[in-house]
Parts: sequence; C-alpha cells; structure tokens
Amino acid sequence: MPIYDIKAMNTPSKQPLRERLHMMRRRNRVRKRSVIALIKSHLDSSRYQDYNWWDSHASTFWLPRFIDLHLEPKKKINLFSCFQNPLMLIRYYKGVKIFLSGENLTNNEHFGFHPRMLDHRINEVDLALGFEFRKDPKYYRFPLWIYQNEFISPSASLEDICVLVGQINDPSTRRSAKRSRFIGQISSHDKGGMRGRLIDLLSPIGQIDCAGKFRHNTDELLEVYGDDKFKYLANYRFNLCPENSLGEGYITEKVFDSIRAGCIPIYWGAYLEPGILNPKAILRFEEGKEQEFYNRVKELWENEEAYEQFILEPPFVEGAAERIWEILQGLRERLAPLVEEG
Repeated sequence: MPIYDIKAMNTPSKQPLRERLHMMRRRNRVRKRSVIALIKSHLDSSRYQDYNWWDSHASTFWLPRFIDLHLEPKKKINLFSCFQNPLMLIRYYKGVKIFLSGENLTNNEHFGFHPRMLDHRINEVDLALGFEFRKDPKYYRFPLWIYQNEFISPSASLEDICVLVGQINDPSTRRSAKRSRFIGQISSHDKGGMRGRLIDLLSPIGQIDCAGKFRHNTDELLEVYGDDKFKYLANYRFNLCPENSLGEGYITEKVFDSIRAGCIPIYWGAYLEPGILNPKAILRFEEGKEQEFYNRVKELWENEEAYEQFILEPPFVEGAAERIWEILQGLRERLAPLVEEG
C-alpha cells in the first residue's frame, strides 16, 4: 500500500508560488499602466497617441501622415499595435481607436505575442489593419510592405506609384556591372530557422555576406554605406529575404525591399500578392526541393545568359500600380467616416 507524505501534499512548491506572485505583480503593473493610459487619452490634447506601439512616436509614423495628407481629422486618434503586454480598458479611450500590425499574429510560435493581440483586438477598436483576410466590417487588409521603409509614400499619387513600378521593372535596375557579388543578407535574427537553412544550402556556390546581427561577417553596411540597405544591396545579384513564418496572406517588406534594391529575391513565404508581384521574377524556395533550388541559383550565378534572361522578367505585373492605388483608396474610404465625422 503506498505511503503518502501528507505534509508534502499540503505544502505548495516554491516555484508555483513564485510564478503566481510574478504574475500578480505583472497584472498589477498592466492595470496601473492601463488606468494611466485611459486618463491620458482623455487629458492629452495630442491628435495622435500610440499604445503598445513601435519605438517611433505615432505622429511621425506612416498612417498619421497619410490621414493628415488625405483627410480632415476632427477627432483624437489612438493607435494600438501588438508589442508588450496589452493595455486594458481601451474601449473607453477618448477618440477613434485603430489597431495596426504587420506581424504574423496567427502563427505565434516564435514571437509569443499576447493572446489578446491575436484577433487584432477587433471587438475593442473601431478599425483593425493587418495582412490577414478577415470578413469583419471593422477590419481592412493593409499589409506591412506598403508602409514599411516607405515603399509607398503616404503622399503618393497614382502617377507616383506608376513611376516607381516602372523604375523597378526597368531591367537596367538589375543589369549593372557593379553587381559583382553573390548574395547579400541583412537580418537581426533567425527565429524561424529558414535564413540559416538557406545560407547553409547556398554558401557552397559563393560568398554570402551577412551585414545584420544574424551570422554577421561584414561591417560594410554601416561603415561604408551609412546603414543604407538599398545602396549596400546594389552590389549584389541576389538578396536572401525569407519571411520569419508562414501565414495566409502574410507578406512583409522583405521581398519588396529586395526588388527595390535591384536584386533577385531568394524568398520563402506563403503569399506573393497576386495582381501585384510577378512570381517569375522571384526565386521562391520550397521545402523538399532543396537540390532543384540549389541548381537554379547556381545556374543564375554562373551562367550570364541565364541571369540576363531572368532579369528581363518585370518584378511587378501589369496593373500593379493601379492595384496598389486601390488599396490606398480603400484605406482612405475606411478611415474617413471614423476620423472626419464630428
């Protein structure tokens, strides 16, 4: 018959107690921050206020500048994103409440966003913006690549976008004697594991320069090019730019920055913006086809004729500029009744 230690059974372990105390302290800090933020939303006279936001102040961000350029806001505008612990009570904030995230909140394995962020706080805000396809009247698909690194300026007209697309589609952007190097790679981490896999796969072909924190092996980006990634990547024929994770509709600035720099993107991701991007101008890695992918990259690096033929493919399809303009116009139409009506 088993013998039970009654004292041990009735005495909780120290570890769970420490965890509970830690969670209680954290909840109290969040409650305190939430109450302070709620009061601030009513007392602060600023047009824009950010919460759980990026490092930069909201007023300098792309979205407020877009609103000021194209609309006549009459209300205070509160901007929320997905970073740090979520504030509570946001439905009681004074003014319009907009949630914006370019992160893959549906695939939370590597970054650990708070569960309350995963639905874009759709039931607490007036409008949510993200990359997903959601059928909700308070949601609008507005992916990160449009505004990150100002790929599209908030002041851009249709004509401006047509000019940008035309410049990128011009083969001379990629056809340059200066592009004598193999692959450039700029990233701070590899939480998804795909960057390391692709570097290991392709490094036997040629030198892969890693200018970010991840596998750092060159200081040129900062010391020679003043941290200008586009000038730096102008030396390379290829740019290794996989996404951090997969998700339906998930696509960030990575492939757009690559083609803007005139590189052939070496890309891994679930979505390539149909009606905007030309998949024939992008080297898209598929798991299980490593040897085939290796051979294709090797051919484009070593065979000048094959490379020349590949760069004739325009990165943007016909009508891409108009489609981008439609997205911007759609955003304007969703924002107008929220920020302009008194």
